[in-house]
Amino acid sequence: MASGGSEEERMPDSDSPGFSSAGVFALVLFAAACVVGWILRPGIPPTDDWAGVFFFLLVIILTEALPIELPRFRGTVSVSFAMCYSSVLLFGPFMGGLLTALGSLRKRELTGEVPVLEVVFNRSQLFLAGASGGVLYFSLIDALPSGTPVLAAGATMVGGLGYFAVNVGSCVYYMALKNKMSFWYLLQADIRWLVPSYLGLLPIAYLNVAVYGAVGKVGVLFFLLPLMVGRYAFRMYSELRDVFVSTISALAAALEARDPHTSGHAERVSHFAVKIAEKMEFSEERQELLQYVSILHDIGKIGIPDEVLRKPGKFTEEERARMQKHSRIGADILGNIKALREGASWVLYHHERYDGDGYPQGLKGEEIPPEARILAVADSFDAMLSQRPYKAALTLEEARAELKRCSGTQFDPEVVEVLLELMEDPDLIPGSFDSVSEAAAAGDVPSEREGRLS
Repeated sequence: MASGGSEEERMPDSDSPGFSSAGVFALVLFAAACVVGWILRPGIPPTDDWAGVFFFLLVIILTEALPIELPRFRGTVSVSFAMCYSSVLLFGPFMGGLLTALGSLRKRELTGEVPVLEVVFNRSQLFLAGASGGVLYFSLIDALPSGTPVLAAGATMVGGLGYFAVNVGSCVYYMALKNKMSFWYLLQADIRWLVPSYLGLLPIAYLNVAVYGAVGKVGVLFFLLPLMVGRYAFRMYSELRDVFVSTISALAAALEARDPHTSGHAERVSHFAVKIAEKMEFSEERQELLQYVSILHDIGKIGIPDEVLRKPGKFTEEERARMQKHSRIGADILGNIKALREGASWVLYHHERYDGDGYPQGLKGEEIPPEARILAVADSFDAMLSQRPYKAALTLEEARAELKRCSGTQFDPEVVEVLLELMEDPDLIPGSFDSVSEAAAAGDVPSEREGRLS
C-alpha cells in the first residue's frame, strides 16, 4: 500500500529561498494561517480530552518520523496523514490543524538544515490544510441530518479531499515558483503518486475516529499496525527499485570497463537525457524509463569484439558494419526485460539522424521516437566533451557551436534548443567532468563522418 503524508520535504532545499516569489508566497501563507487561526479560535470547543490531544500529537510525531523516499526526485511520503486527519475530525479545525503542523515537524527543520522561510511555509500550509479539511467536514456535518453514517462518511471524504487540495496545491505552487517550472506539470506528477495514497488513507481516518470513540487509545494503536505494514511494503518496493537501478548501473560499468576511455559515459548520458526530457515536460514515467534505458543505451557493445570496440583509429567498412550492430543487439537485450521493453526501440534508433542519413533503418524527423532523438543528442553531447583516443574533447563553447551546426541534420532542432537552454544551468555538467571539457582542445562530433561511433 502506498502511503501519503505531509508534503513539507517535497521541495528541493537551497541555501536560502530569500525573498523570491517563493519566499513571498511562504509569507503570504503564513499571514493566511494567522488570519484563519484567529477566525477559528473562538470556535474552539472546550475539551476534557487533553490526554487524547497529546496522544494524537505523539502518534503523528511517530508516523511522521518514518518517511520513505519516493522514486526519482519527488521527496518523501509518510503514513501520518491518516492520524493528522483523524485529529482534525476529533478535535476540530483549529486544534486538528495545529496538531498537523506541530506533529509533522522533522528534525532537519529544527536543526537548521531547512531554510527558515521553508519551515514557515511548511507549518503554514499544513495548518491551513488541516483547518480547511476540518471546516469542510464540520460544515457538511452540521448541514446533514444526524444518524446517517453514509452521509457522514461522505463528508469525511470531502473534507479529506479539501485537506489534499490545500496541501498538495500549495506545495506544488511553491516548487513551481522556486524552481521556475510549470505548475501543471508538477501537479500532474504529484497527483499520480499521491491521490491513491490519500484516498486509501481517508477511510482509515474515518474508522480511526470511530474506534477511538468506542475503544479508546488502544484501538488507535491497533490501527497503526496496518499502516506500519503498508509503510514496510512500500519501503521494500523502494529498496527493490534501488537494487534494480544499481544492477543496471553495474551492467553499464562492466561494459565500460572494457574501454577505460568511456568511463562514466552511460551515467552522464542518462543525466543529460533526463534533464532534457524534464525540460520538455515529459511525464514522470517517461523520464524514469528514459533514465534506465539511457544507462543501458550502449549495452549492445557487449557483443562487439574488443579489437573493434577498442580500436584507436578509423574503422574499416567491415568494422563499421560490425560496430553498427550494437544498437540492434542492445534493443534485443532490452526487449527481453519486461520493465524496459518499451525503451528497446529508443536504443535501436538512437543512431538515426534527423535528416535520414543514420542507421539502422535510415529513419528521419518524426519517424524517430522522441526519446531516441533525445538520447542521440545526449549521447553525442557527452562524446563531444569527452577525451577519446581518436579525438580531443571540445570545450563547452565549442560543443555549443557544434550542436547548432548539426541541428536539423544530425539532431532534432527542438532537442538541441532545449539542451542549449540547459547549458546555461551550472548543474547540467558534473563538476569532475566540467574541468576536463573546458581544458580540452577542439575536436568534432563523434559520428560516422570520422569513422567512429559515440
